[in-house]
Amino acid sequence: MKSKYKIAWQKYEDVLEKHASQIKSNQLKIVKQFGQDLPEAMVHEDQLRYIFSSLLQYGISFVP
Repeated sequence: MKSKYKIAWQKYEDVLEKHASQIKSNQLKIVKQFGQDLPEAMVHEDQLRYIFSSLLQYGISFVP
């Protein structure tokens, strides 16, 4: 993994760990697949964590 993605990847992993019990109880499968040519973006670490967490929470809440 390239070093420019380390911070984003760690935040993503932190969010998955935080929601691990919900993921497990809903029997969700998380696919970690990212495009190789994604553009770089400057985002504050806390904002990035919030975005990942929000997406995951919304996804979990809409699982039947």
